Amino acid sequence: MKVIQWYTGSMGAIQVEMLRRDGIHDLVGVVAHSSAKVGLDAGEVAGIGHIGLPIIDVEAGLALEADVVLMNGNTLQPDLVERILRSGKNVITISGAYDMTGEPEYRQLEAAARSGKVTLTGGGNMPGLLNDVLPLFMSGYTSRVSRIWTRERNCHADYRSRATMAQFYGNPMPPPEQVAAMIGTSSSTGIYYQSAKICAKAFGLELSDFKLTNHEVAAAPHDIVMPGTGVFIAKGTVAASRYEFTGFVDGQPWHTVEMEFTAEYGLGPQWRSDADEPEFFVEVDGDPPLRVTWGCGGLLNLIRLNAARMINLIEPTVAAAPGCRSILELPCGAAGALAGSAISPPRTMMQMRGGICR
Repeated sequence: MKVIQWYTGSMGAIQVEMLRRDGIHDLVGVVAHSSAKVGLDAGEVAGIGHIGLPIIDVEAGLALEADVVLMNGNTLQPDLVERILRSGKNVITISGAYDMTGEPEYRQLEAAARSGKVTLTGGGNMPGLLNDVLPLFMSGYTSRVSRIWTRERNCHADYRSRATMAQFYGNPMPPPEQVAAMIGTSSSTGIYYQSAKICAKAFGLELSDFKLTNHEVAAAPHDIVMPGTGVFIAKGTVAASRYEFTGFVDGQPWHTVEMEFTAEYGLGPQWRSDADEPEFFVEVDGDPPLRVTWGCGGLLNLIRLNAARMINLIEPTVAAAPGCRSILELPCGAAGALAGSAISPPRTMMQMRGGICR
């Protein structure tokens, strides 16, 4: 498979490293967001030494022949994704596209994928594992599922994207009434809505509502300098945020996602206390109820997890029918290109899910 790695931030560098050593994929291009990187050796930018592959810009990437693009970035860029799809390249992105049906860009990207005879899907952790893949897998070991609840508690201290961290931290504390007013706001788009919709679809259900059900912020108790980026957070400005989104079925809470992001550990009793505390929690209420708590050893390993997931999705995505596809339509393999192939034919996530919600 010929692969283009698109946007060379922290995760892009890891993808370059993984693709160069997996022995299966042919890394034919690396596209940079910053013009300052164009022409530099991709291996040197990724920290693995010279590989003889110069970084290119977007237009050169569009013109390059490849089977698939691994597209990173903070947000889905529908116009650019459309151009990539129409150029005949499959796209796996961490910036959305987990379930595009109902999204404003769905018709645009569905038409582009069908025109290019390729597939668009989303990969990563949240969504892509914690909020959908893992609870659906767990549901195969219980019955009468009545609710799914997931939580991520992440400390961003070592995160290396300055632009991303500047969006989260160091802003003036919002007035309490502004925070309270956000709670209860409904939405029918976005990545967390997509993950709730995926889980509902797996059980033959439809969401009746999806809304923000909790929002909290915490002020920095002292000046903080984030070691990964050097972002400065003044005392009294935002150093932590917590969001909770809930998808409702027939007016009852059915799928809940809680996210907590902090600039450092130990901001208070209700925030993550130390690095040894597991980042993730999944609860599937059923008969019997199932609970899983797990961690991956810190944020940098989480980035590696996301990078590996996207690479392991290459073969299933290329083999899928053209269009916008979710994990319900892709094989759910225990291993991929980075870990060896499975002996048994992989099943789709729709085949893997278990108990029926009643």
